[in-house]
Amino acid sequence: MANLRSEGKHAAELATQALLGTPLKVLKTKGDFYLVQTPDHYIAWVDHGGIKLMSRNDYEQWLGSEKMIYMQSYGYVFSNKKQNEKVADLVLGSILKITGQDDDFYFVQFPDGRTGLVYKKEAMLFSDWLARLQPGPELIEKYARELTGVPYLWGGTSSQRS
Repeated sequence: MANLRSEGKHAAELATQALLGTPLKVLKTKGDFYLVQTPDHYIAWVDHGGIKLMSRNDYEQWLGSEKMIYMQSYGYVFSNKKQNEKVADLVLGSILKITGQDDDFYFVQFPDGRTGLVYKKEAMLFSDWLARLQPGPELIEKYARELTGVPYLWGGTSSQRS
């Protein structure tokens, strides 16, 4: 989750958030902040720790790679099958590159190169999700209900608080 702010400073108002795997277009740099544009054309500032810069070639490779999308409100990427060490948390809509799989797990890679495992029962192939996606009132209601009880955060886009 990357916090996107209305100005290029940490104390600025939260404008929105970008989920893991959301491609952001960098428009300009100001100190440790980047002015970015989201796929839905929202423009805001993110600090250097909130994104991983990629070359055009790396981005094209990522676009062409097999990916998974996380389908639960909240969960984790684990470092091993024993699930005794968490690499990172995930929220509904997080997208990661798949490097392999077995019966129970997707083996995934983050944009910064870290790796881990995600339960298959909690995610699905991004291409399958995209092919089955049928936007409409029922889908909006389904995902809204999954956030019932989550405290409101101005600019928030998930169940994660920060």
